[in-house]
Amino acid sequence: MPGRAACSRTQISAGALWPQRRNPRRSGGFVVCAIPDERAALEVERRGITFGEYATTWISHRTVRGRALADRTKEEYERMLLAADDKIGGKRKDGPLAVFAATPIGEITPDAVRRWYSELVDCGTVTTAARAYDLMKSIMKTAVEDDDLIERNPCRIKGASNARTGVEVTPPTEAELDKILEVIDDRFGALVVIAAAAGLRFGELTGSAPKQ
Repeated sequence: MPGRAACSRTQISAGALWPQRRNPRRSGGFVVCAIPDERAALEVERRGITFGEYATTWISHRTVRGRALADRTKEEYERMLLAADDKIGGKRKDGPLAVFAATPIGEITPDAVRRWYSELVDCGTVTTAARAYDLMKSIMKTAVEDDDLIERNPCRIKGASNARTGVEVTPPTEAELDKILEVIDDRFGALVVIAAAAGLRFGELTGSAPKQ
């Protein structure tokens, strides 16, 4: 009947309710549309997803020019989200975005982002702050434009993604490099040479694999 809620008989694709945090009722490979009240509850639940949950899914499905993220890039992004207790080995230190991991994505405000960014910069980690902010901004952009989870991106700090320390790094000359290699432990010789030739950051150096 035209007067009855059409939703009671309508079928929608299984991927429409994203992310599916509980098993919906299925019929023949399709999700049977919930009654209006239940559908509203599902929408509240969908929008209540935490930043950590959403970011983890975002990283696993992110593509650049049609290709999945490189393993090293995924690892770096995931590191930014992890709390110290989740890490194995090395220094146990929270990733810069761990502070937002348990917060529902719709409750992250521009003011909270500004205060978080300012605290990172005040601690002297300008480059880390810029990289973490840029990642968060990209994640939130998808939440706004593709998934309709939030109305506006809370990352609105102009120039924050491109902030740098302003410290100019000068690589050693060949003579200086020879002196370094004379006194350093032989185990680290290759590391020093690669660092001087390629200008890689310490994290990039220590994370490099022989095949690279």
